[in-house]
Amino acid sequence: MQRPFTYSGLLTARQFSKLAKTSAVSKMNLARVRRILVDGESTQQVADNEGISKTTMYTSLNKVCRQPGAEKIRANVNMVSVARFPGSMTARQFNKAAKQTRLYPESLARARRVLVDGERTQDVANREGLTREAVFRVIRIICAELD
Repeated sequence: MQRPFTYSGLLTARQFSKLAKTSAVSKMNLARVRRILVDGESTQQVADNEGISKTTMYTSLNKVCRQPGAEKIRANVNMVSVARFPGSMTARQFNKAAKQTRLYPESLARARRVLVDGERTQDVANREGLTREAVFRVIRIICAELD
């Protein structure tokens, strides 16, 4: 069983405060995201404690991680969170990871559209006539090469 990824230590309290000042996320959701990024709680823990779904928690986390100034978060995420945050991998990171795999060029193109170009996994799957899980499997292979 894979150990769950935590975001602990990705941001200091001061860095998070600076990021929060420019965020369009509500104060309540910022407090939740802070518990994940600064305090190191898992998204599942925060969601359970707040009585919200994990998906709702990821939505708020995604909004914070996609805004300017959040480069440190995007640069340090692992394979689970990269797949959750489309567009969070640079082309250089993608190319380096892709060279280490034996995936077909078509599969790499799908993964690139999610991880580099920022398309949603579901949108790529629908366009290609595949399931979301099929696209996500390729993404996991690419992201595993980052470790």
